[in-house]
Amino acid sequence: AGGVAGAIEECIKTYYPGTDVKIEHAEGLTECKKMLLLAKAGRKNGCLIEGMACPGGCVAGAGTNIAIAQAAKEVAKFKAQARESVPPAEDLDVKLD
Repeated sequence: AGGVAGAIEECIKTYYPGTDVKIEHAEGLTECKKMLLLAKAGRKNGCLIEGMACPGGCVAGAGTNIAIAQAAKEVAKFKAQARESVPPAEDLDVKLD
């Protein structure tokens, strides 16, 4: 949990150094609902909100067919072997100022 928001934060910090990134994340449907209600009430303005229905995130989700600890280990290994942590700016469909 928190991986998607963390990846987005890393991209923002790479492409827009010095930009403040406020992240809130919720795990489980009850916490997600609470976070959405707070956002609707204006109490999370300016935040990137990540909601994960499965506590622990997708690696611990209903479709996981191996032990959660092993799945987390495999994801970490895949991440560590990646050539780049963020896509090159020239590969983006947005203009970076």
